Amino acid sequence: MHPLEAVEIYRELLLQLPDMIKKSGLKDKFIYEKMEMPKPTFYRKMRESTWSVDEVEKILKIIVNPYEVTISPTVIEN
Repeated sequence: MHPLEAVEIYRELLLQLPDMIKKSGLKDKFIYEKMEMPKPTFYRKMRESTWSVDEVEKILKIIVNPYEVTISPTVIEN
């Protein structure tokens, strides 16, 4: 896959994320509390599609397994 294709796929994911959240049936409050994100920040990111890669990953994990996911910071070693 060409790197630009990956960017386009990610961009499309960002645009679809609000619908994915709605279709999950979970309350927004449940998601932003699980992420430990302030409510205004969550709604701004929803409106502007300005999620980081890590935030998208957290949201997707919550949507897939809402009651089994514990979000915790990870350390990435190079």
